[in-house]
Amino acid sequence: MENILSAEKEVLLRTSLDEMMFAKTKFSSLMYEKGYIAESDGTDGGVRFSEWAFSGTKTIDGTVYFSGEGFTGTAVSELPEKNVSNDEIKQILFAICRAYDCAQKQDIQLPCAGPSAVLYDEKTKRLLFVPQKTFGRSCANLGKEQYNLIIDPWCEAAFSGNRAMNFTRAVYIYFAFTKNLPYPAGTETDKSVSIAYRNFCPLELCVNGIDRTLAAAINSALCGKTAQTDFPMKALEEELFRTEPRKKIMSDDLFEKSAELYMKKLANRIQKKQRFDRRAGTVIAAAAIILFITVFIINAVFENRKKPTVIGLSSLQTTEIFYAGIHRMDTDYMLAAAENCPQAQGYISRVPQIFVTTQMKAAYNFESGMSTPENWMFFEPDSSRAYSHSIYGITNFTADGIPSTLTQSAPSLRNHPPKLTRVGEERLTEFSRAQHTAHYYLVHTVDNMIVIEEFTTVVELKYTGKKWQIAFLNESSNKETLSPLTFSLDLKEALEKCGGNTVDAVDQLREKYPWVPTRESMLAEEARLDAIGY
Repeated sequence: MENILSAEKEVLLRTSLDEMMFAKTKFSSLMYEKGYIAESDGTDGGVRFSEWAFSGTKTIDGTVYFSGEGFTGTAVSELPEKNVSNDEIKQILFAICRAYDCAQKQDIQLPCAGPSAVLYDEKTKRLLFVPQKTFGRSCANLGKEQYNLIIDPWCEAAFSGNRAMNFTRAVYIYFAFTKNLPYPAGTETDKSVSIAYRNFCPLELCVNGIDRTLAAAINSALCGKTAQTDFPMKALEEELFRTEPRKKIMSDDLFEKSAELYMKKLANRIQKKQRFDRRAGTVIAAAAIILFITVFIINAVFENRKKPTVIGLSSLQTTEIFYAGIHRMDTDYMLAAAENCPQAQGYISRVPQIFVTTQMKAAYNFESGMSTPENWMFFEPDSSRAYSHSIYGITNFTADGIPSTLTQSAPSLRNHPPKLTRVGEERLTEFSRAQHTAHYYLVHTVDNMIVIEEFTTVVELKYTGKKWQIAFLNESSNKETLSPLTFSLDLKEALEKCGGNTVDAVDQLREKYPWVPTRESMLAEEARLDAIGY
């Protein structure tokens, strides 16, 4: 496990970025995040907190470091390697736990990034809790494996406030007594899933005879339950510094078998619950799809005449209507232009699946939703709302080299142009065929990443006697994946240069990101948002 934090003469945090990347990613904005120094206030068990932040940067051997003054010490995670006595490590652990306890009573949010992000000054007995986001982002630059070792087991990103501090404190205590992490890195199961299933061995089954009140508080915090502010600090102190052997509740052999039996039953219970959850999820998804299809059928019966059609449209216009349907996630548009095209069915069937996924996300995140790429550009970059919204849509569409914003409306069955009978001098028959080449980017969100698929598609159409229909899509594509954070930071920087003008900012990014929406698409979306008072 790498160490990126030191404080021999001053506090230094390695970002693992060179100067160019540091500037490009706007890492300097993290410098102003607050951390806290915790020290005794002179009373029995009282803690005084003072805000602390990095004050500058330094480049050492080509790598940029955040630097800060007013503190020297050692990362708590390194103390065992510094020949610090076991008794002193217990004192430091107790001081950390007491700091979290007092922080809650003083309405202070202490960083929760684990022992690698806490510095200890042996001379003054002070603790420095380094700014959490700054440390986390710097740690992330080492790669996922190191991040999972250094930070992930010690905190839970979904928790905040007292709940987050109680979770981190519980991990410290659990590790101190068991020498194991409750949710260790490198397991196949995601930590948030393990927390939901309470997939850890309870403290009272790890330590024979440990105080039950303390064990209950630790177990509760590790399950992510609502934070209690009456943590049993006295029981923790007695357990940490006891001078007599702990009174065992049963023999070591029987105790070990009890723990093994519990974990075996827990594994079976989790397995059954996962099977049930999968079945329930399938039922919910199936029910949602059935509901969607039912509504679709009812609308087909009562409002069939309002449905879009491609009667009276040219083969090129029919092609554009189909891709406008993909862009808008409008199955009526897609069906109107490609009712019997086998490749089109993949796009049509994808819409209900995306609909169900979006609805399920909205159940626990009110900021979630679905946006076209051009709409998503107007969200504040690097914001929770931008990251909560999924993206789905087409950019930079051309058909036979002719660009289109895909904002055109299809005529309806009730009101459409006369059906075409000729193309130039050629009379249209059921043997008439047409071909167009479409080029575009399909931009969509998959597993919280932006996936960009560049398509070149030969669209083959046939005339059915009253309208053109897409018969076959001969698609070729290549794909790339991009982090929303990376793009958001670039967009944020471009917005600053362009005085907050989103359309101009997107124009600036086009050379680096050729898939971003065209200026015409951005202007059309800007006009739409202005019209609805956004």
